Amino acid sequence: MSKNDVIRRYVSRGASTTEELYSMYEQFLRDAKCSWARNTYKRKCREILNKHLMQQAKVINREVAEDGTITTRGYSHQRLSTAEDMAKHCDISLDEYFPATITTNEWGNDDNPCWQFKILWKPIFNPKTINPKDAGEIFKNIIEKHETPKFSRSPQGDEITVEIQIPDLHFGQQSWGDETGGGHYDIRTSQREYLKAVEFFCSRYADMSVQKFILPTGNDFFNVNNAMNTTVNNTLQDEDTRIKKTFMIAMDTLIDAVYMLSTIAPVEVVQIPGNHDSEQVFFLMAGLSKYFRNSKDVFIDMSPSDRKYIKVGDTLLGLAHGKVKGKAIQMRDLPLIMADEAPVLWSHTKYREFHIGHLHKQKTLSWGMSDEFRGVVVRVCPTLAQIDYWHSSSGYRGTRCALAFEYEKGLRSIQYYYAD
Repeated sequence: MSKNDVIRRYVSRGASTTEELYSMYEQFLRDAKCSWARNTYKRKCREILNKHLMQQAKVINREVAEDGTITTRGYSHQRLSTAEDMAKHCDISLDEYFPATITTNEWGNDDNPCWQFKILWKPIFNPKTINPKDAGEIFKNIIEKHETPKFSRSPQGDEITVEIQIPDLHFGQQSWGDETGGGHYDIRTSQREYLKAVEFFCSRYADMSVQKFILPTGNDFFNVNNAMNTTVNNTLQDEDTRIKKTFMIAMDTLIDAVYMLSTIAPVEVVQIPGNHDSEQVFFLMAGLSKYFRNSKDVFIDMSPSDRKYIKVGDTLLGLAHGKVKGKAIQMRDLPLIMADEAPVLWSHTKYREFHIGHLHKQKTLSWGMSDEFRGVVVRVCPTLAQIDYWHSSSGYRGTRCALAFEYEKGLRSIQYYYAD
């Protein structure tokens, strides 16, 4: 066996870089029974390895970092001139990654060209949160396995529209009752409390003539926005479990709730971004819209604005969380924000209500604009969630309940569901 054949044998057995071959110099001297100088051996290693790599023309190294970036190194007989060519050669999905940096080197001749490259691929989506691909798999599993409950009805009386407010559920929050002075709270507790409230309202409205349910969803439906267990504003939270598990159970819960309501009347689910979970809620609503895509009784409002406005009879209803990014909106500013953002609906209504969450307690304020406008009422809706350690340490307390607002031309009444 020739000296070159000894090096080729090393390459065929898995030595894929010059560093690996260089480290085998002493072994080479024994195997080849020769006295080549180290520099001669290195030169021959480079020649043989480069020729081998040109024949293989493939990615020879792929490194995945903790931050989700991927570094690929390899060779090709043809110059890869587009991102699509590079991604195909490196077996990278452009739906998930983009080439952040590209380093190239060319040698050879027209008959035998070779292109060496190093590419840093960065994920399009934060690898520490749920991306659309993960969400798609979750939605697929839920759709295939989910069994929705049944609810019977026999409607009577005047037709009404019902807005169900269950804000600040903080799905996934963990609270230790011994520490907070309240009750224990985890992923299963939040699921149970939410469905009990919906079932309570379904029992009330099963025998009433309901034109439509309005179900604001979001409003800190989740406790965190990513796998780092932080909020939109990067505040660390006490979380019960893994984000994907929380997402799956939350999706299952919301499907049950919407389905139960839809057996009584059509349901308008309105996306309300919160300061804890605006991205998570977007994925949740996307999955919900796909699940009910063939339903004539469920409408999903996924419009991106933080505040939503709906005309209910003679009432203009404003919906918002109260805070998403940055500072919270002052309640005294909401009436003028409503008039500025929804001038047409404002001019076609007599009564105006703005319902927000965020503060975890009940509060009502009224601004008398004039006799003609009859005031704007801003209501802070309470939560079903138990207090966490931060709220307990800060001395915050509140009555845990959910609300149902009944409208005819104007707000007719408010119904309360109190948590156990």
